[in-house]
Amino acid sequence: MTQGKVEICGVNTAKLPILSEKEKEALFARIKAGDEEAKEQYIKGNLRLVLSVIKRFGNSNENPDDLFQIGCIGLIKAIDRFDVQFQVKFSTYAVPMIAGEIKRFLRDDGMIKAVERGSLSIEKLEAMTAVCSVGIDMVVIPGETDAAVISALIADEAAIGMVNTKTTAVRVIPAIGCKEGDVLDFGGLLGYAPILPVSTFSPSVFVNRGGRIPAPLQALKN
Repeated sequence: MTQGKVEICGVNTAKLPILSEKEKEALFARIKAGDEEAKEQYIKGNLRLVLSVIKRFGNSNENPDDLFQIGCIGLIKAIDRFDVQFQVKFSTYAVPMIAGEIKRFLRDDGMIKAVERGSLSIEKLEAMTAVCSVGIDMVVIPGETDAAVISALIADEAAIGMVNTKTTAVRVIPAIGCKEGDVLDFGGLLGYAPILPVSTFSPSVFVNRGGRIPAPLQALKN
């Protein structure tokens, strides 16, 4: 990296266009009309935003090229969702979205590494949902996991959400043909995920009872 010039992902920032406000307005009008060429020009004209945001994550030990690509996804999402009626500059709107996309990547990547080290299990993930509202999301489990076990996971999360009055959910991916310890590659920027071990204890008696989980009794809380 040299002063006045940054080479990252094959992009020479010294050659990136600098768009005026009038040019941005004209391009954005074309984008809303479905002009893909205008969208590409708008992306190139705002890549400096991505570069400025990834500087905040310099201590993350992640490859800057990876962060740049993830940041570009955030930039594209910002372009797709931005509306001039928001009455804010595009950069003001886009920077939090770019940073948010990178933070999600770092969070997910950190959890994957924790699983690979053996320091994070599905039981710990369930416990974590008691203090946050994300539930168990996009967790990959062995393909042969019994349907009753998955039903029990859903029941666990429903109970946690009920007691804590939080919104929780379960979205697990049974990886057909994969077993505990394998890695499922989603391809491209979707990344990969290790297969988490799941208890083989059968909760079928409990699940087959059916019934509903009642609403919480707030008056009985401490």
